[in-house]
Amino acid sequence: ALWRTAFILLVTALRTTSPVSSFCSWPKGSQYGDAPTLGVCRAFIQVRSAVTKGEWPVSMSQDMEGLLEDGSMNRMDACFQSVSAGKTKEGEHCPADCPFWAEDLGTSPCVFQCVTADRCGTGRLNPNATIPERGDGRSGASPYCRTCKVEGCQRCYRNREDKCAECKTGYHSVDGGCHSKFTHVFGIILGVTGTLVLAFLAWYIELLCRPAVNMEGLREGLNFRSRTKLHQGFEVRDTTPRGGAQTSGQPEQMRGTASLGQNQVRPLWPLTTNLLQQQVAGPGMTLNFTFQAAVIVWSSLILVIWLLLCLFTDQGLFSLGFFGDGTWDAPIQYCRSIFIGHHEQERLHHWKLKFLAIAYVVTFALSIIFAAAQHRRFVTMDDATTMGDFAALCVGLPHFEGTERAEEEIKELIEKVTEKKVTGVSICWDYNHAQALVDELSEELADDPRKIPRISHTSTATMGADLTIGPEPSMRMSTSERVSLDDLKKVPKWKTMLRAADMVFPAVSSPVTQAEVDKEDIEQFLKGLRCSGKAFVVFDREDERDAATMEISRMGGLRYKDNLVRLQVQSFEPETVLWQNFTCVPRNLKIRMLCGVGFIFLALLLWLAIVYLPYAWFSGRAAQAGTRPSKQAGILFMLIVVGGNQLMYLICSIVTDRVGFLWRGDQQAAYMCTYIMACLLNVVLDVSLSGWKAYQTMVTQGTHASDGRLLEDLDTMEEIFKSYPMQHEMGRTIFYYGFPCCFLVPFILEPFFAILLPFHLMAELVRTRPELRKRRAESALKIMVNMDLGRYADIHVNIIIAVLTLFFPSGFTAPTFFALTASHVYLYCYDHYRVLRCVPEFCFSKRVVDDWSNLLMITPCALLLTCLVFKSNCTPGKSWLIPCTTGGVDLFTRCLGACLMHVSVHLILLIWFVPWLGRVRHRPSPISYKQLASTSPATWFSLNPVHCLRSRYFYEDKPCCSFYRPGKDHTMLKNANRGSYYEAKQSEVEAYPLYHC
Repeated sequence: ALWRTAFILLVTALRTTSPVSSFCSWPKGSQYGDAPTLGVCRAFIQVRSAVTKGEWPVSMSQDMEGLLEDGSMNRMDACFQSVSAGKTKEGEHCPADCPFWAEDLGTSPCVFQCVTADRCGTGRLNPNATIPERGDGRSGASPYCRTCKVEGCQRCYRNREDKCAECKTGYHSVDGGCHSKFTHVFGIILGVTGTLVLAFLAWYIELLCRPAVNMEGLREGLNFRSRTKLHQGFEVRDTTPRGGAQTSGQPEQMRGTASLGQNQVRPLWPLTTNLLQQQVAGPGMTLNFTFQAAVIVWSSLILVIWLLLCLFTDQGLFSLGFFGDGTWDAPIQYCRSIFIGHHEQERLHHWKLKFLAIAYVVTFALSIIFAAAQHRRFVTMDDATTMGDFAALCVGLPHFEGTERAEEEIKELIEKVTEKKVTGVSICWDYNHAQALVDELSEELADDPRKIPRISHTSTATMGADLTIGPEPSMRMSTSERVSLDDLKKVPKWKTMLRAADMVFPAVSSPVTQAEVDKEDIEQFLKGLRCSGKAFVVFDREDERDAATMEISRMGGLRYKDNLVRLQVQSFEPETVLWQNFTCVPRNLKIRMLCGVGFIFLALLLWLAIVYLPYAWFSGRAAQAGTRPSKQAGILFMLIVVGGNQLMYLICSIVTDRVGFLWRGDQQAAYMCTYIMACLLNVVLDVSLSGWKAYQTMVTQGTHASDGRLLEDLDTMEEIFKSYPMQHEMGRTIFYYGFPCCFLVPFILEPFFAILLPFHLMAELVRTRPELRKRRAESALKIMVNMDLGRYADIHVNIIIAVLTLFFPSGFTAPTFFALTASHVYLYCYDHYRVLRCVPEFCFSKRVVDDWSNLLMITPCALLLTCLVFKSNCTPGKSWLIPCTTGGVDLFTRCLGACLMHVSVHLILLIWFVPWLGRVRHRPSPISYKQLASTSPATWFSLNPVHCLRSRYFYEDKPCCSFYRPGKDHTMLKNANRGSYYEAKQSEVEAYPLYHC
């Protein structure tokens, strides 16, 4: 109430012509006519008068006095007379001789009498309302006869005490109170949870008290963590326009770098980087931040439109839907709220329709314009020189084994036919069955290209070699560390038991010993690999690639080992290629994706059976007992909502990773769509359960509609849904479901549980465990959560929830869109910091995810039109526009037809109009591959692990083609024969004062 009062005062004070009389002159029966708000009005007038040192009109003072006399000072004239709550005024009190309002059950609902304290619960009055309540001074809290405040009570004692004589089903009576029969279940859950929390705290406190014995390993891990983050590259910039003659043979360095010296440090991106303009991780990431900014602008625009409509039409729109808050214990106040709410809803309905029409047109138009702008912007950004400008995908290759020098043969064939210079060929090998081994060998290669590889037992089993196990190389320790190690031998047993919990972490439980691999075994393994039938052919210049592709296409393809080979130009970057998913046997991605969707549904059903149904059953029993949800139940519901969404996030990520997509953009698009689908199913379940609980609670309490009929006597779902009690409860539920459950809480918890807590725990473990050195320290302190484009899904779900609030009273509109705007401003700032400082290096080069996002904007637009059609049904004075229908099936068909009509129009515009509007001519890059590769460690060769391993063990290059692993670019060596032009450069590392590093 205070928030609403302050908000209305604020927006009223902002009006240039602000007659306070229009603010304080509400219709009779309005909620604003209560004593506290009227007192605020009087104080506001006095303050304004004092500040301006002027006289307010006499009529205004008369209006104020009239409101005060007609509001809180009103009293009934007679005792023991039945009167309908709809005929009483807000804040009206009973006479002093009979000051208590008592519900009269002998006639129609919402009829009350003014009685004395000894008459509470007698005669035809509510027999359970036997306790006289004096009130607590709140608005409208006149003295009344209330029931006993015992949860789950069916019948109260008549001794005017808060004791229950008979409990409802599911409760048992104990000393005048009612206790749930399932309280022990919650006790067991709390006991188990409390035990786990205490155990964790004991282990954590012991961890903090351990001596620091591995500061060198901690420094190694923290430096590696910093080097894996996004750093500024050394891009080549041409000073002449595209298509013009290059005036200088020396490339100019970008981003403030002067030269490419051996000791040059690649700096981190500054936190002031504008991610709306600067491509730090590919154009796909820039489009993502543009979408976030567009959502903030859209929600702010909708909020401004709504505020202007309310300020210049009827300020009652601000509070419609809040009538009834906090009045469940006072029956007369609740009855008044139903009458007032229904009257205000009917009176302001035409303004809500006008707003819905404006919101639909604005949202639809902006979504189409934004889709075209995103399309055009991607083409413009893609016009910049990247690795994708020099590569063509070669398809149709035979499935030869690794015993052949296929890279050189394919290169010579294409150069001979097209007469264009080919830098190299990066073949996609089928190593999915031995991915762990290839990953470990390539990581060893990234650590030191000259180092003898050492791999774990699981990888040696994959190779099938008889290898000798040797200890880890010796680790140098300082004298202070050796002393600390001696102290560790004297650890008490209870500390030893606590430290055994360290083995839960994979970095600690991983084996210390590794296998020393013979070179011949690796060569035999590589020779046994087969080509997947695809390869990337890298040309020296973009125009040469295009000319060679067109020449081979004109010839109908090339013949290589009796296979017809073709070249294809696509929009991709080497960082977005999932090399491990290329196989000799083509995968049916559609079937695998359908199986993945089935797995997601199965997981959702398990979540429903294990968590959701028990919660629904417990909360349903409380609703059937007429008990309002407690604060604890609200917190539990919020945790279930957040937990369900996070579970779907994890499962959808696992499923899309296992489908076998070849490009990261396609994998991210599938992940976003499945995640949205799962989250929307969660939304439907949550909202349906909340609506059912609210309905059961109000039916048990005998709640009625504004026409006097009980809620359970309403005939159709439309009548139930449109009744003010259901509108009030569902609107409140949707608002709290959106804020804070979906708009804010997940993004507050995410940085703590996904970034800060894992980092802190692993840093403490490395600091106190001397065996965690070098690669094990790096593995322990690496960033756990990679960047993905799941933020699109989170934002779309939030947009849909915000639009759903428009189906309910208008008082929830301003708070919802204000919360949406504020939450997404925080989300944008968090993602900005997260991309620049909290995720390992990544790149999103395709716009496929953004295209799907623009397609998913159909849903909120269609919901807005459906809401407009639904709300327009049987509107007085609008029957000539949309004929009135009282049948639920007819109304559903009408809403469905409007929804399908919008979907069709929106699809047509996205498929044909948006690409035409976003056309931009592409201009070939004048920069060569060699110039770009000398400034970027990530190339078509350095990111292909088998290509780098073949360079060392099959071709025996010295130096070999270096494998690029984020954080290890300082170990890379130049080899022009294999397309590697990048030389080792140091990356900036951060300081960690907390760990003295």
